[in-house]
Amino acid sequence: MSCVLAIILASVARMVITSSKLSSSYYGVFAIPKVSEFPVPKDHYQIHMSASKIAGPGTYIVAYCSIHQSYQKIVEIITEGQHEITQNPEQTPLAYSKAENACLRYISRGNDLESVTARFSELNNGACTHELIASLAFKGIIRVDGKFSCFAPPEADQPMRVNADIPMEMSRFLSGHGLLGGTRPTLHREVMVWFQGHLHIFRETQNSFHNGLYWIPLTTIGHEIRNGELITTFIYNNVPAIFEFTKIIGDLLLLENTLLSSHSTRYKNKPAGYYNKAVSQAHEQFLDDICWQKAGFLLKGCAWINNVPGYLEIEAYKKGLLCRNISMSQTGSIQKFECIFRPLVLSRCRFESKLWQTSTGLLKPLQIPAQSNTIEVAERLMEFHASGTLCGPTVKAY
Repeated sequence: MSCVLAIILASVARMVITSSKLSSSYYGVFAIPKVSEFPVPKDHYQIHMSASKIAGPGTYIVAYCSIHQSYQKIVEIITEGQHEITQNPEQTPLAYSKAENACLRYISRGNDLESVTARFSELNNGACTHELIASLAFKGIIRVDGKFSCFAPPEADQPMRVNADIPMEMSRFLSGHGLLGGTRPTLHREVMVWFQGHLHIFRETQNSFHNGLYWIPLTTIGHEIRNGELITTFIYNNVPAIFEFTKIIGDLLLLENTLLSSHSTRYKNKPAGYYNKAVSQAHEQFLDDICWQKAGFLLKGCAWINNVPGYLEIEAYKKGLLCRNISMSQTGSIQKFECIFRPLVLSRCRFESKLWQTSTGLLKPLQIPAQSNTIEVAERLMEFHASGTLCGPTVKAY
């Protein structure tokens, strides 16, 4: 089972894709044609996506999971036709470029660029603001070092240098964006932020000696492609609904494998066409092996699973499932089924999702998420005001 996460900032045409696997992770930024829509894969790709409607401004998250596709294939499918801009995701207006050039001139002030070193404390004025310094450092145009330089890429090698002798305010670093958090409390307060078109994670730390609030970057600024695992983990820890969705798809794979292993041994010596014969006999012989009592299709003692997509219904009998079509249109492209299976299978499954654990305990049908859901609003991160400063007095330059 593989999952990737898509994060969209509704005010700009930017989508960040992340994934985390045991041996690898992924991070990419893409320009999207519509700021108000997440990509919706066609059903035959066998991908399930969480609720995806965008309702107003904010940062929204959708999970894309599949029990058959690799995470690389999922990324390929949902980004088809989109332009990857991971290396340069921020659109710079002409006026902002002029402001950056004016800042560079102010730093040099007629000196030889090979010997220019300015103090950060001297540069927060109309010509050269801290926001411009952060932007120039991120783009590699200047080098920032010193005690409070954690907001700058660590390896910029430029002759024009700025000594970060005072901390930068978090609000200036974010240039108008807020801090992003979830609904689940965490031991250490961590937030996600947008910076230069990228996503980053910061952790709050208190310094009693200086009586201040400081933020330390957990992700690597300037090497964003390394940050996929940290961002994915942050979302799983802070947005329970997204993590639960991925667990349900993982449980679906567990159920499929358990059904196959439980059922194949019972019919491995059956002749070809046995399954079709079971259907033609109005389920009689087949149901004897599934449930304890028969009462039409409403069977007592059966385990149920609902909203089964068409790609899983194929060869359902080989999995030990008996299904019927419950689609609104029997001839439509989207086929949905409800299926029954032997309850003994459930005793062999150790589900991780709370929903499936509860359904199993209450003997209720298991529910498979729809392959797409554009009606319900996607999960949205909470945004709140940025306070405090960056780095802290004990943080070394990264």
